[in-house]
Amino acid sequence: MDQPEIVEHVVGPDLVQVGNFTVTIFARRPMPDWTVREFAIVPIFFRGHKFYLKRRLDAPPPYAAAYELVPWFTEPVSESSLSIVYDEDYVADRDRDFRTDRRHDHLHSVLFGIYPLLGFCWSGFKERVISRIGFEPVDITEASVIVAFSFFMVEGIFAFYFHSGFLAATFGRRILFGLDWTLLVVLPLDSAVRYGEVIHGDSYPAGFLEWLFKRQKPL
Repeated sequence: MDQPEIVEHVVGPDLVQVGNFTVTIFARRPMPDWTVREFAIVPIFFRGHKFYLKRRLDAPPPYAAAYELVPWFTEPVSESSLSIVYDEDYVADRDRDFRTDRRHDHLHSVLFGIYPLLGFCWSGFKERVISRIGFEPVDITEASVIVAFSFFMVEGIFAFYFHSGFLAATFGRRILFGLDWTLLVVLPLDSAVRYGEVIHGDSYPAGFLEWLFKRQKPL
């Protein structure tokens, strides 16, 4: 019995084996959006032909996974409005996104130790940078409000019981006493305003004192 003919193609770092009835893609990077579906099946185009994903397989190194495609159905099926064109551009975009995600994962690990302090960053920075690294802007803002209010309580104890602010008592500089009293006024006010934005559902709440400069949103 004749063996089915298999033709191999190289698409970027991937290897594609084209048989008589199947196309198997050995991908160097995983493709999480490639999932087997029973409904809203995503059409995948390769070299001008239409396929769908039949199954995902383990692949030998150096490949991350293998994806088996079969020709599109001859009868009507539930088809997704989305589609994928698998070619060199798609693979390049996939690999670029993978490298970006890896960098973000490393940054996430490095910054996790100062997680509550990230909420003090202003809203634009949270939206453009912090959220892309994997930190939820609302969560880190809530954490920063807790930190700010806790420090306010510490300042209050030192100011009213020890007659010296926390910073002045810790670092021994009289000039810091004025900063201590400023924080006693600013911290609770800042906490109240920023937590108010969290309560009202702002996706990117203001950072520390940003509300002083941020134009108020119309009601």
